[in-house]
Amino acid sequence: MGKNAWSAEVGRPPEDSNLQIIGKKMSFYRRLRVEELLLIGLIFAGLFSDGLTKELPVRERYYRGTIIGAKALGMGGAFTAVCDDATAIYWNPAGLTQLKLNAGIVAYRISSKDVVGKILGQTRFLGKKQFTFLGAASSKGGFAWRPLANIKKKNFYSKTTDEAGNIIERWTDLEYTLNEYILTLVEQTDLISMGLNIKYLGGKLGFAQKEMVNSIWQEPEANIASGKGYGLDIGLLILGKHLKIGAMLGNVLSKIYWDDYDAITLERDGVFGLAFQINGLTLAGDLTKKLSENSNSVYCFGLQKSFSRKKDNFSNYKSRQKARESLFDRFLSGRLSLRIGLLGENSLEERNLDYTTGVGYQYDGYGIDFGIYWERTSTGKNEFKPAYQISISTGI
Repeated sequence: MGKNAWSAEVGRPPEDSNLQIIGKKMSFYRRLRVEELLLIGLIFAGLFSDGLTKELPVRERYYRGTIIGAKALGMGGAFTAVCDDATAIYWNPAGLTQLKLNAGIVAYRISSKDVVGKILGQTRFLGKKQFTFLGAASSKGGFAWRPLANIKKKNFYSKTTDEAGNIIERWTDLEYTLNEYILTLVEQTDLISMGLNIKYLGGKLGFAQKEMVNSIWQEPEANIASGKGYGLDIGLLILGKHLKIGAMLGNVLSKIYWDDYDAITLERDGVFGLAFQINGLTLAGDLTKKLSENSNSVYCFGLQKSFSRKKDNFSNYKSRQKARESLFDRFLSGRLSLRIGLLGENSLEERNLDYTTGVGYQYDGYGIDFGIYWERTSTGKNEFKPAYQISISTGI
């Protein structure tokens, strides 16, 4: 009896039968398929995992950044409906449709460490002297970079007492940077403009901490982590002859994933603004509300008055006199703007208000703006500390 016949008699397929060959191939492909699925699952888990159940040693409010642009600062941050320069990328991307020229802008802040813009939920995590915005835009869209955090803390000491009465002392070293890169797209109809910000966020965190509980040293902690995330903002602007209505939804979809830490979901906020403009005068107001429970409302109001001298008619002058138009005359033919603003949290009672002032000048596509934020001190008295910001813009 042959080998194949014996195998068939005892109920086994021959070793070289087609059925056995097919079975081996199916077993191989099943193993391969399972391995592929496991690999794909691990990749997606790595991409979208929230990391370990460990809280990031940086609170969400430190992602807020700072007020962008000296012009907006001078008007108390009431800029959602005005948004008529390149910083509209930040305030309301739909406002870029108002630009008549391609424009670039850079903003720089000079501040004491005590002035943080607490009413707008701003950050202590920027340096005293810091570039706050660099962008370029046209009426079709734009792009920008802005830092959200850039700090170093060495041997920072804190002392607390927990619910059990234990005395906890900590010494912390922290290096933290976070940057936001923005691509803005806009679309316009006759009266309505819409804008979209697509944001990429990238950061680094270095953290080391020594802790003593009731004079007993604990195990020290140290870590270096990277963070990557995304964000979306949506803006709307309705343009009337004298009245403009603006709205902005910030961080509609926004999240940052950190190595070894929980992912951070950025808090969404909504802003509604009105602006009335006539004869060089602008009155503006904004209402900002975080879209979460028990959050405070922020009110911003601003006024701007622009002065522009029409160029002299030289028809009665000799041609050589026309050619001698002085630099001072050219300066006067530009547009000078004076600004004031106020902002308050929850109410407009005087004790809750901070103030802003500013000045700006534009000539032939170039502009410079200077703003001051007067933040009320914690004493509750009418004492203020200033923070300064300067913006320079130019046609491209």
